[in-house]
Amino acid sequence: GSGAPWQGLEDMRGILRGMIQSRDDTSLLLVCDRPDEALEQFAGWNTTKIRATSATLQEVPHYLNAGDVAMLLRAAGPASEVASPIKFAEYAMCGLPVVHNGSVAQVREFSERLGGANVLLRDQGDMDSLTPLDDTERARRASMARPLLSNENTGQILGALEVVDEVVLVAAGQPVEALPRELRERVELVCRENRGWDFASYRDGLAVARQHAPGRITLCNDSVYGPLFPLQEAFSTMADKAVDAWGMTASNELWWHLQSYFLSFSPAVIDAGAFWDFWEAVPDDAVRREVIRNGEIGLSRVLLDAGFVLDAYCPTPKGGADMTGPDKVRRGLAAIRGRWNDANLYRDVADVVFHGARLGVNPSLAHWSTLVREQRLPFVKRAAVAQSGGLDMLLRSMDGQSPGICDEVLDAIKEDLQRGA
Repeated sequence: GSGAPWQGLEDMRGILRGMIQSRDDTSLLLVCDRPDEALEQFAGWNTTKIRATSATLQEVPHYLNAGDVAMLLRAAGPASEVASPIKFAEYAMCGLPVVHNGSVAQVREFSERLGGANVLLRDQGDMDSLTPLDDTERARRASMARPLLSNENTGQILGALEVVDEVVLVAAGQPVEALPRELRERVELVCRENRGWDFASYRDGLAVARQHAPGRITLCNDSVYGPLFPLQEAFSTMADKAVDAWGMTASNELWWHLQSYFLSFSPAVIDAGAFWDFWEAVPDDAVRREVIRNGEIGLSRVLLDAGFVLDAYCPTPKGGADMTGPDKVRRGLAAIRGRWNDANLYRDVADVVFHGARLGVNPSLAHWSTLVREQRLPFVKRAAVAQSGGLDMLLRSMDGQSPGICDEVLDAIKEDLQRGA
């Protein structure tokens, strides 16, 4: 991960110092975005037993498989409690036992489901008792983790996309034979390395879709559960509006933009050179923050600058679009403290101070249950539902809603969340 304060490097130093000095079989591997800065925090240690390196997304599993134990120590607080650290899924799907300090609700929950060697760190004795797992046990743990922590609900989305004529499915880092046969038979497959996040996958899928001269292009990824309601409702509603591109939700974080988990583009947009120029410039090696800024926000700004009209199917509830006054100040100070070592922090602050950016909210995480209940939002973020109590909140939001397709998807969500429990 990063060397940001909330990643717990200071705590890690205190825990590991004695082990590295006293045990010949213990060494530390740091896989992070700024390895030189990370090593500086271990100055004066036996550097022959510490290594720091950066890695591409596809290289990360190789480094994880070289280790015996993974650590996930985050500073306790509200931000950590609701966090959804990708590194936990990466650790678990490599079969690594995870040492954590219990500060992240999702890590606590999934650790209980996976059982076995995950360690809730209470004192030094918990570390001293650790022993490496053999290959058989690691393979067993990895096989348990994959269905629980990987995004494999593409079949749900595909089965409900009756509003489209053709489907191009981009499988990133996943062998074709791992996909269900029914899925392979119904779509045009694009297989690629898992690089560049969802925007690079969108880019490669669009290159194929463009060859079919489509009248409308709709993009969606597998970061969501759904659809909870027939998608024809959304398409019919938006067809009656004079819009050129739309998404399920829009965010006001930094600048107003459509959220990229679901986007639909009209023929006018598809015919625009600016649209294709944007996609051709999407890189393979962007970090997540750059994808949000240059991809999700950047696409909406490119289309708005080109004169297109954009809108969201489910507007953000009143009072949730922006923060003002004391709340805005408190959140701003908290964001600065939490991202002190983040190189993008200063750019974000400059954008807020000098360029009119905003400290807004992400409605797909902050208001999802209200949007489901009051506006029939058909997709919900997997990360939101996976939080403690998320499934109960979803069930309450769906209470009294239309039967049929939503019942089937709800059953699939329950099965997905309970798998491996």
